[in-house]
Amino acid sequence: MPKSKFSFYAQVFIIALVVTIAAYFLFHKLNGVRGMAMAPGMGAQNYAMQDGSGMAIPGTAQNVAFNRVMQTRIMRCAYVNWAPMLSRDPNTGVVSGVWYEYMNELARSLDMRVEWTQELNASAYPTDMNSGQYDLECTGGWQTAEIGKSAEYTVPMFYFPVVAVVRDGDCRFDQSLAFINDPMIRVVTIDGDLSQSILRSNYSSAFMVNLPKSGNEIERQFTEIESGRADVAFLNLAVAKDYMAQNPGKFKAITHMPVQVIPANISVGANEFRLTNMLNTASQNLANSGFMNALLDKYDPNQQAFYRVTRPYQVPDVTKKPLIN
Repeated sequence: MPKSKFSFYAQVFIIALVVTIAAYFLFHKLNGVRGMAMAPGMGAQNYAMQDGSGMAIPGTAQNVAFNRVMQTRIMRCAYVNWAPMLSRDPNTGVVSGVWYEYMNELARSLDMRVEWTQELNASAYPTDMNSGQYDLECTGGWQTAEIGKSAEYTVPMFYFPVVAVVRDGDCRFDQSLAFINDPMIRVVTIDGDLSQSILRSNYSSAFMVNLPKSGNEIERQFTEIESGRADVAFLNLAVAKDYMAQNPGKFKAITHMPVQVIPANISVGANEFRLTNMLNTASQNLANSGFMNALLDKYDPNQQAFYRVTRPYQVPDVTKKPLIN
């Protein structure tokens, strides 16, 4: 028993203070747990943080697409219709191209299959991917820092040069691409696209003819050049060559020096780390088997439009030092 009324009240006060502090921390811990919304049917690592209103914050769920792919054995792909990377015949629906063959072989190695779910809506990418409309962007879209904020990229399967395309007969830039960096030169770009980033970084003095994202970006840029509304476009060499072959005598690509070299890779939703790792492992196996180089040689026998990835090892020269048995 307390020796005095003072010591009694002091003990009561201390007990009340301890209970109050414990209740405070317990309350906030429970609120923190409620701030995580479990993805239906997914493991404990798959959750989305919630804001104060209880709405899930986009892009914070982990491995949702990976679990869906593992359950269905189907990789749902969005694609860009840009030959020879990938093209889909509007009459027959037949799909062909580098990325078509590559993705099918990659899926086969994983005992899965590819579903070419929808043509990519550039203005809603990568939002559509993060919302689950498809699992992967499967045609090597141009990797940018801006998109990297809300998507994951696999390691590059190959690289492709971006070149300056002009009207046939325009020789102003043949000696140096530096002449593009002039206020009198009009460069057509796509809003939010790497072409816009290239212009701002390397040719900031040139006049930007900016087009909104929509469909047929390649054709629209060529149209701007042909009409004279723009002088230069920055385009994937393989795609530019394919379009120019169908429209002879109208355009030329300045190929002696790429404007930039771009990695060709797959993108997946934000925080899809396990899916990214699975694709990287399967891709490395295809590269090691020789499939990747054989595929690129089929579409680019002169080895100009696609830059091969250098092997991370060197085969020993057995003529100098025989292998030991």
